[in-house]
Amino acid sequence: MVSIVTPLFNEEAGIPRLALALGKVLNRECPLDWEWVAVDDGSQDMTFATIQKEITTAPSWQIVRLSRNFGQQAAYRAGLEAARGEAVVFLDADLQDPPTVFTAEITDSRILDITEVRVGLNLVGVS
Repeated sequence: MVSIVTPLFNEEAGIPRLALALGKVLNRECPLDWEWVAVDDGSQDMTFATIQKEITTAPSWQIVRLSRNFGQQAAYRAGLEAARGEAVVFLDADLQDPPTVFTAEITDSRILDITEVRVGLNLVGVS
């Protein structure tokens, strides 16, 4: 399984687009099981409620809700701890790096033997 971890802070408006993009690309292009770990980093808007609504369509997705805004790195850490996948991809919510960017790496059978770090996209493999 591959876990996609996304920290969210006041991202209410963009969540439906993000969830749709993840589902569309990964259901079509990823031969592996995958999950989305959405981490609400203390949002002040309706981010959490919007995630809850999206998650009803995909039972393998999960939400981590932080009690206050701890920052992006802490949100990544919380998502990493909650992730169930053998590999974890960190994806920013703004889709600056769309899911199509990492699908080639996910489908590569060597993914569990490598660790790559890129600007905006961290691909962490665990063997």
